[in-house]
Amino acid sequence: MPPLSTRSSSPEIHSIFSASPVDERGPSPPTAPPPIADTGYAKTTRELLELVATLRSLPGSQISGLDKVLPRVLVVGGQSSGKSSLVEGTCEINVPRDAGTCTRCPMEFRLSRSPNGAPWSCQVRIRWEFDEHGHRLEVPHEEAFGSRVEDKRVVEALLRAAQEAVLNPSVPVSHFVGLAGELQSPSPPPQSQRGARSASKGSAYMGKSLPFSRNVICVEVSGPDLADLWFVDLPGIVQNADPEIIKLVEDLVMSYISGAGLILLTLPMSGKLPSTHDLCYQTNCALPDDIENQKAASLVKSVDPQGLRTIGVLTKPDTLLQGASRSREMWLDVLEGRRHPLRHGYFCTLQPDDDSRLAGITPAQAREREAEFFRKTTPWAQCASKERLGTRSLVKSVSELLTTIIRDSLPHFMEEVSEEHGKTLRSLSTLPPRAVAINPSTFVLQIITKFCGEVMRHVDGDSAHARLVQSNNAAYLTYKNGIRGTAPILVPFEDGKMPHGARLEEFLAVEDERETTDGVLGEQHQVLYVNSVHDIIEKCRTRGLPDDIPWEVVPDMIRGYQETWEHLTQACFGHVYEAFKETLLNVTHESLKEYRHLKAVVGPIIMDMLETYSRAAVSQFRMILATERRNTFTQNTQYYRSLRSKYLQQYREARRPEMSSDLDDIIKNTVGTLVGHGLGPSVEVLMDRLFFSPKFDESASDEFDAELLIMAKVRAYFQISYKRVIDHIPLSIDYHFLRAFAESLQGVLFERLGLGAFNADARCESYIAEEPGLVAQRAMLATRKERLESVQNALFNFGL
Repeated sequence: MPPLSTRSSSPEIHSIFSASPVDERGPSPPTAPPPIADTGYAKTTRELLELVATLRSLPGSQISGLDKVLPRVLVVGGQSSGKSSLVEGTCEINVPRDAGTCTRCPMEFRLSRSPNGAPWSCQVRIRWEFDEHGHRLEVPHEEAFGSRVEDKRVVEALLRAAQEAVLNPSVPVSHFVGLAGELQSPSPPPQSQRGARSASKGSAYMGKSLPFSRNVICVEVSGPDLADLWFVDLPGIVQNADPEIIKLVEDLVMSYISGAGLILLTLPMSGKLPSTHDLCYQTNCALPDDIENQKAASLVKSVDPQGLRTIGVLTKPDTLLQGASRSREMWLDVLEGRRHPLRHGYFCTLQPDDDSRLAGITPAQAREREAEFFRKTTPWAQCASKERLGTRSLVKSVSELLTTIIRDSLPHFMEEVSEEHGKTLRSLSTLPPRAVAINPSTFVLQIITKFCGEVMRHVDGDSAHARLVQSNNAAYLTYKNGIRGTAPILVPFEDGKMPHGARLEEFLAVEDERETTDGVLGEQHQVLYVNSVHDIIEKCRTRGLPDDIPWEVVPDMIRGYQETWEHLTQACFGHVYEAFKETLLNVTHESLKEYRHLKAVVGPIIMDMLETYSRAAVSQFRMILATERRNTFTQNTQYYRSLRSKYLQQYREARRPEMSSDLDDIIKNTVGTLVGHGLGPSVEVLMDRLFFSPKFDESASDEFDAELLIMAKVRAYFQISYKRVIDHIPLSIDYHFLRAFAESLQGVLFERLGLGAFNADARCESYIAEEPGLVAQRAMLATRKERLESVQNALFNFGL
């Protein structure tokens, strides 16, 4: 793709950021800067950069990585790739870059044109975002490192000392501010001795310093000739170091370039240009042959494979040997976009060498020397893209492109802030109120009243609280089936003499009393044959006439099938008890989870009440069962007599075929003969009249008539007793346990919590005292909310 055009939108802009026009006869004197503040473009650029600087300085912008969508210029390259020199040329200050010194933490440079021609000044700060273990701080903050200075010569010492402070976070910053003062002495030591003095001074306060740090040195520079620009100088990629150091630096660089921002990839021209098949950058970025810069380009490629955010900066053009004409021509092809083109193209800059820096070259002299070099040196003098030569041209293009990126990314950033703000508000809404607006006793009473109402709603079982009632109903149905399963099976035949084809299940119930559980034999059913009933009568017989039936026969037989009822009732109540206990624990947790002290007091009270009311309920249902066992009684006389008749008829009809099967055959044959001769009604009519009359004669003779009558009475009374119990027991559990508990809960809690005592307010204040963790969580969320709102306000005031 051809290089991006960098034509300025106005002549004034071009004249400020481009080198002064010179010719072969020598450089022309520099012209005075025009009033850039009056141009629309410069005003927009400055406002956007100031907005981003404001947003990034707000603590809320660091929340959840929101700072990654704030655009910035990121300077990336290998060690000794010319990054620091580029920084010097842009900021018009000296940065530490003598032997043994390198950038070991991000350096954030905030350049701005000073208003009303105010003199050049610089303020160094440290932004602490991480602790000494590399963990991100919850509340990042900036700390001024010394005071604002107006002498460019002292900035290098400040930066040296600030970097030492960043690499030694356990040492007070004030120690390193003092170190900077020594290095700013009127007669500073030779440059070769500055790093040694810095290390010597630092070692007096610290042990082993960090090799690199993620914390940031912020350099605010304001001057009448500076462009509004903001960029970050990242540590150079290293290869000759321990693997963990190499990875640390690469991770640090990746954490910056993975976000939004314009990437300046510095490529030194001191090496040979590789052939096309050696390139490792997808966009065909030209690479020197050294590993560190190749690695830097590879990292940039991984986050910007299409080169949408990357500008190549060719550095150190003066290091190409005089005879290396072929290399110079190839680098010129790269600059002009004929080889390895980038979407935004390449720029070439020339910065002062070490000798010139020691000689005290000024920024203006450096820019003049740069312009003269590109004007007189081959092949740059013949370059067709002269707008891509020089530091000022680079700064102008970067400023334009960065402005576009910022303008495009701010709406997305606002969406991110709004989303994070919404999450914070939702988290805050789940916490209890921060302060009690009423006295503590009233507040606790409100909490307890609400809690008790919630318990009652579960007992009542409205549509939103149906689980407990549904669980209890299932337990009651199981209880009903269990009691129904104790129904005695009274067989009107002698043991071992049942007719062929007859089944025990036929005698579980009469036809109109059958239910879904009838017809299935269970373990609880007791089977009694008619001869067994006869034996029971004989065992109970004492005085009396031979045909008298002892009165205790029926009650004894009834008590026999009621023996397991208490066990079944206890199992039913146990299920209800556990379900209610679980419900209470859940309601207690949900209603009082914000008040751990209150919950700790209420919990034992509830458990005590459970035991108290469970004992009362057990006492009640035992009384019901005891009454059933002791008293054979019913006033439902009509229902009892109807059932007794039906069962007696069932038993006698079952026995009748056994007694008269031979007589039946004789009668059927005789009647058939008469009918066949026309002497009588049909066989069906005669048989119905003889054997199947709806009115069964109870006085019909049978050797077991007394036993069958006892069986009918017992079975009829079971139906009455069983139906009484399966209603009374659940009603008793509900009334004496569930409702009694729920209705008395508030009164018990009021008394046991001491809400009416003389020291109620003091007690209640301790109940609702917040946990330190909850206090910290609320404070954290409140702080996050305020920060995000400050970011939103800044965006709103800007017009978004």
